[in-house]
Amino acid sequence: MTKEDRDLFLKDLCIRLPYEVRVTWDGKHSLTVTPYIYCAIIKENKLPKLLLRSLSSMTEKEKKEYQAFFNYDGVEYPEKYIDWLNAHYFDYRGLIDKGLVLEAKEGMYNINNK
Repeated sequence: MTKEDRDLFLKDLCIRLPYEVRVTWDGKHSLTVTPYIYCAIIKENKLPKLLLRSLSSMTEKEKKEYQAFFNYDGVEYPEKYIDWLNAHYFDYRGLIDKGLVLEAKEGMYNINNK
């Protein structure tokens, strides 16, 4: 992993901490990242993989919610839609395609109960 990719991974992981994002080291078992685990991750030579949803997995209901950020009053609110994307565990940086994160299994994040 290049330094640029590592920095991008850690930046993305850090912004997702309030949303209880999950990671895996082995692709089979996942755990929720807590501040303690985050500190351990930074010290690790082998970083885990974040488990994120691809934008293509967005449901119709989610698409309507997301589009509302752009249609509200003609003004974009980037921090709000970025927060929304993070809260719904979407990979909006293309990290899945770069191989830096894994695509979450359907239903892994029970976002309908949030």
